[in-house]
Amino acid sequence: MGDQTIFAAIDLGSNTCRLSVKSLRNGIWKVLHAYSFATRLGTDLTKGNAFDDSALRRTVHVFAKYMKIVNLYHPHHMRAVATEACRVADNSHRLCETIRKEHNVHLDIITAEEEAYLSFCGCFSYINPRKSYAIVFDIGGGSTEVVLVENDTERKRMTVCKTLSLPFGVVRLTDDYGQHIPRVLENIRHHVRDQVLTCFGQHFLKNISRNHKLQLVGCSGTATTAAGLALGLPVYDREQVNGAILRRTQLLGLENYLLDSGKLLLGSLMKGSNLTLVPPGLAILLGICDACPVPSVRVVDQGVRDGVIVDLALKHKLLQLPYEIIRSDQKDNQLIDKESLAG
Repeated sequence: MGDQTIFAAIDLGSNTCRLSVKSLRNGIWKVLHAYSFATRLGTDLTKGNAFDDSALRRTVHVFAKYMKIVNLYHPHHMRAVATEACRVADNSHRLCETIRKEHNVHLDIITAEEEAYLSFCGCFSYINPRKSYAIVFDIGGGSTEVVLVENDTERKRMTVCKTLSLPFGVVRLTDDYGQHIPRVLENIRHHVRDQVLTCFGQHFLKNISRNHKLQLVGCSGTATTAAGLALGLPVYDREQVNGAILRRTQLLGLENYLLDSGKLLLGSLMKGSNLTLVPPGLAILLGICDACPVPSVRVVDQGVRDGVIVDLALKHKLLQLPYEIIRSDQKDNQLIDKESLAG
């Protein structure tokens, strides 16, 4: 294959397990295989704090299918990661051990901070370089990761300044509230807004928004579903969703799906959407938008699995970027504090 390098990544989330196989040649990526399957690993996790046997069997079965695919490509570099469900489950070690024994794969349970970083890595190429800051968010099944990124064009680097992990995910909320979830959607939305404002600073967010320095980027999961709804797509179409810009008016239009349960019952969502998971996801998304008063949101159909591959390429020095990516623990100053005091 010449100078082609092949990467594989598996992202095991609370609701979905995602696989991606990509090749890199002369700085150009090519998707060789991408697949997602709803394992529902985190379903009912909050009731017993442990995976049930059926969820474990489903997940191990999916790993078996994925590894057959991966082995066809003989990747040079591979990594499998697990997120919120495995962070909180008492028996996640059982799942990791089974996967290691049966497939010789180390399943790495990553921290919320690393999950946020990898989400950012998965969609950083869609960040507008003319904006000084970006809020990147990933609404998952068990949690929501939000990261503040500073874009320093003079130094040619992007710095992950601060991350926020919210224990709100579409599966977790659906399990917690069940049929009563319509009653708590506004509370969820307000709580998310308040948490984002508290973490990143109300004055800071207002200041950089007013000065047109802030952008919002939503990756994977709920963000892409919301884009499909806002665009009126009858069937999900990645080509139309990936990189789409949703205006504030389109986002506010999504409130109808929170207020009018009849739309859900009539199945007016895109084919293939899980109706029960959409309302809590939209409540979280709108809460983030409430905290960040910007005119639009860019939606990217890429996430942790893509970030894993980018991170692997960077660590092995196989990918050169026009700027440097710096994690928060590598920073030499706190630019967020300086900016928040200006104006």
